Amino acid sequence: MTGLHLGHSKVTSVHMSIYINEEYLQIWRIGIISRIETSCICPTFFLLSGNYFLNILNDYKMVAVETGQDMKDRPLKAAFYISLLGITGYLAKTNPSLESFEGHLLENTNELLQLGKLVRNRKSDEHMQHLMWCFNEGRIRRLNLGVCSLIWKDNFGKEVDVFEAQCKSLKVGWMDMRDRTLDIGIAGRWLWLEKAMIDYDINIDEWPEETSNTSPR
Repeated sequence: MTGLHLGHSKVTSVHMSIYINEEYLQIWRIGIISRIETSCICPTFFLLSGNYFLNILNDYKMVAVETGQDMKDRPLKAAFYISLLGITGYLAKTNPSLESFEGHLLENTNELLQLGKLVRNRKSDEHMQHLMWCFNEGRIRRLNLGVCSLIWKDNFGKEVDVFEAQCKSLKVGWMDMRDRTLDIGIAGRWLWLEKAMIDYDINIDEWPEETSNTSPR
């Protein structure tokens, strides 16, 4: 009985080892097939991708050749478009930021504060005081138009969380921008700030007939 039992155990072990070997063989076959399929797919994928990018390159090359020929045939038109493109790029690069406006505002305000009240230009002083009030209230906003910027006054500061400040229907619309614009920035300059500081050290009340109005609005 013991011999038969041992013999049966050996047979079972042999069958299990054969079954396990067949499983490993099946896994090995699947791996080989997967590698073959991958090796077939990868060259095809790269070939199709290469043809696609090559077609795009040929299209751009054709456009460049046609553009160059058109520039030779119409030099004035080409010069106009190149100049327009250059000016647009320059204006976009030198488009002043909100930090630039705030810096110029503080600098101009400090220059006015160094003057006595009897010497200070009243129009310049009033303009700078209004801008500083908007700045302290956090109501100054910048509208980036790509080649230039508009500084405008909002109804509330960013920290205000009341209903009127959050309601979209009560926010400042495009039709209100004309009365809320505080300055125009272009080519690294703020036009109304510069205009307000013309003759800032001349009291217009002392010389009313010889001094022009320096307020931008």
